[in-house]
Amino acid sequence: MNKITALAVTGLALAVVLPMSCSSKTCTEIGCYSGATVTVTGAVAAWDSMLPMKLDVCAAGCKPFRVDREAGVGGTICLPAYSTDQFGTWRCSIAAGNVVLTVPVRGSGSQSISLVATNDANSELFRRMGSVEVAAFYPNGYDCDKDFPCFQGKTELQP
Repeated sequence: MNKITALAVTGLALAVVLPMSCSSKTCTEIGCYSGATVTVTGAVAAWDSMLPMKLDVCAAGCKPFRVDREAGVGGTICLPAYSTDQFGTWRCSIAAGNVVLTVPVRGSGSQSISLVATNDANSELFRRMGSVEVAAFYPNGYDCDKDFPCFQGKTELQP
């Protein structure tokens, strides 16, 4: 047996005897946010006679929004549309006659949501309370996101 044949046989034997593992888990980088979507169904029509109003929204913390008529357009607007504080990200928008809120959440499980509306004289117009079921979400798969899942949920409230 010459040296080249001996090296080839030895290399083949090592490959069979010493299995090599070159596989590793590759994770995509799909981002996500944690939060709950709260849709107040039919709020634009139901609240029209009470506008403008301050809407205090409470979930993981509280945030004031202003719901008003949009000058010159004839629609309804919610301000601020987007805001971030120590509790997380808050959003308020008007879609198909509904007020749609995105509120921060704290982990998974049932979480309380409350809305308190007041007019410019600070008189309470109404109060709504509900809850949202929040679950862990793994957009890149459990193995990739198990240490840092996103928490999401959605619910509807009546105006």
